Amino acid sequence: MLQTLRPRLGLIHQAAPLPGRQRAVTAVLAGRLGQWPLWKSLASLLYPQDLAGAHAALARLDLADKLFARCDQLSGGQLQRVGIARVLYQQPELILADEPVSALDPALARQTIALLVAEAEQRQATLVASLHAVDLALGHFSRIVGLKAGRIAFDLPVAAVDAALLQELYAGETPAAAEPLAPFAAGRQAAARAACC
Repeated sequence: MLQTLRPRLGLIHQAAPLPGRQRAVTAVLAGRLGQWPLWKSLASLLYPQDLAGAHAALARLDLADKLFARCDQLSGGQLQRVGIARVLYQQPELILADEPVSALDPALARQTIALLVAEAEQRQATLVASLHAVDLALGHFSRIVGLKAGRIAFDLPVAAVDAALLQELYAGETPAAAEPLAPFAAGRQAAARAACC
């Protein structure tokens, strides 16, 4: 059962679990290990079996020049994007992303979330992302699920999520948690143009 599910499920971790001595190309190609026969997986450890595919996935995240870089030579944001490139290369039916852009600057975070949403839409895959950046969630996703104290506070289309609902969600939080409420109006306009599961 696990063998049939593994290639259909792509995981993007907040801190990508990539061994330091591993090269970016090997990390990306690992996305297809569940789809390749054993001989190809083992051969790819000696000589990467799909250099063009790994290069293309990294290029989509502005990391084409890091193809042969060791993971311990990459910044936290670059490591996070290598983990995303692995999932893009894998092409799963379901993408689960835990804070996929937490190590990226705001502009790169927006670009990367937009890429993930576009990828999911293009392949009709399901994308579920855990984000603390409210503006990114409102600006790129069609549905927002608010969680508070481990429970679902709301599960609504983005158009139904307003500032009062978000203020209630973040009530009692530190002021930093409420800061993302400012770009709410811009996020709603962008979300009207995007659709993602």
